[in-house]
Amino acid sequence: MKLYIDIPSFINYGKETITQTFECVYLPNGYTADVELEAVLYTSSEEWGKETTLWGWKITGASLFNEAGEEIEPQKALIDELITKIEVEI
Repeated sequence: MKLYIDIPSFINYGKETITQTFECVYLPNGYTADVELEAVLYTSSEEWGKETTLWGWKITGASLFNEAGEEIEPQKALIDELITKIEVEI
């Protein structure tokens, strides 16, 4: 599954860390998750949106829901599975 990071308008020349939340991400096991990502963006241009690359990302929070939509405890195994299934692009 791919999650796309929006490049915020405040990104300036250099490195910037942003936080973005994705709601209702569908997981292969039938669960859904609300995922909070922290991403490091780097831009080598002073023009907004130009030459911006994704340097790295990590999950900083997740709420997991079963097939019935009931929130479940975010067990480490499920979080690890979530991390391996996510691709992040800008």
